[in-house]
Amino acid sequence: MTYQMPPGQPGEQPGYGAQYPGQTYPYYYTSPVPPPMFGQFRSAKGLATGVAALAGLVTLFEFVEAVMAWISGQQFQDAANEGVPPSEIFTPYDIMALPLLAVQVVVWIVTALWLTQARKNADALNPYARHARSPMWAWLGWVVPVVSLWFPYQFVRDVRLATVDERHRRGGIVGWWWAMWLVYLVTSQVGAQLVTNTDPNADLTAALGPAETVNAVVAVVALVLFLQVIRQITQDQETAAQGRPIWPAGPG
Repeated sequence: MTYQMPPGQPGEQPGYGAQYPGQTYPYYYTSPVPPPMFGQFRSAKGLATGVAALAGLVTLFEFVEAVMAWISGQQFQDAANEGVPPSEIFTPYDIMALPLLAVQVVVWIVTALWLTQARKNADALNPYARHARSPMWAWLGWVVPVVSLWFPYQFVRDVRLATVDERHRRGGIVGWWWAMWLVYLVTSQVGAQLVTNTDPNADLTAALGPAETVNAVVAVVALVLFLQVIRQITQDQETAAQGRPIWPAGPG
């Protein structure tokens, strides 16, 4: 890899110019110390596969929950017509809440593990790449209120850009995925709000099935985009670790 240097001051030590022939970074740095490059690289393929599988499982749960919403919708409406609030009855729809929460917790853990390793790989492959957030936000970014609305996006974006392949350097896949994730955060709460109120309302409970169906569709779109993000980050890091060109790009 060739490290180009701008004109320096008298006595400045040159960079290491012929360590990896045929590969050039399109930016400059003046450190006389060569970067560690591949010394800390550890493939994250296994964790990436786990994240993808678990994210798919969550999406499947969302579809099952949508089916349960349609099945249970009439029960909620009948209860509301009798003056019984939805929070006082138990339906198949309510059964889905606990296992879905458990799977989401597991997804958070495995995703954080994958992002942690991907960040370590990014630092090893491109130690001069800029990251808006420190490694701890691979875990905290998803659960800290308010900042969870943009910190994970910044973290994933920077990890991807650190070793992005030239074919994807101008792609906005991370932005589209994050936009759909934010939509999912909203739609996933609508159904629960319809059936946890204390006032009997047949009109509100009648909207449960459609609301959960929309949520399931949003979950699928978000999943497809997330799988693309996982695939691109993993493939680009594996490609970079094999000594092929890396093409850092600005936020995209």
